[in-house]
Amino acid sequence: MERARPHHGEDEAAAVAQAQDLLRRTQDEVGRADSKAAALLAGVLVAVTVVSTSALGGHWTPLTLRPVAQTLWWLAAGAVACAVVLLCTCIYPRGRRRTGGSAVGYFGDVQAYPTPEALRAALSRPDQSPLARIADQLHDLSRIVRRKYLCIRVALWGLAAGAGLAAVSLLANRLPS
Repeated sequence: MERARPHHGEDEAAAVAQAQDLLRRTQDEVGRADSKAAALLAGVLVAVTVVSTSALGGHWTPLTLRPVAQTLWWLAAGAVACAVVLLCTCIYPRGRRRTGGSAVGYFGDVQAYPTPEALRAALSRPDQSPLARIADQLHDLSRIVRRKYLCIRVALWGLAAGAGLAAVSLLANRLPS
């Protein structure tokens, strides 16, 4: 028995439903990436605050380390600083302005129109199907998620390098001259 082929309208409706589901899941993924970056950033800032408070209180300073240990320490601090910048990059809110020509489907697109009338005209263009709008936003959000997770991965490697270098620095400082 042959299965009836869906009509074009049914194909479009199925594609819109699938795109909406993917968009919802991608929006959730943006939130998860932001949460991961924020949690990592909070933990790193607590550790940096503890070390800074100790140094400012006169209890300890990296300037008392031997030259090799001090070099390793500053490399560790640089790696951690780079990781902090990457994590901040992840959670920094972005807006986007388009130069025109593509679907209006994202709050950043709305900002590109100088008046409500211009926005209404763009929204009512016949080439602005629901699928086009959703696919456009899905594409943009997927790129954002990919960039956020790349920043988180590189930040994790920076934090690992910083922790390792700091540990080696402190061990190197304890070695006999």
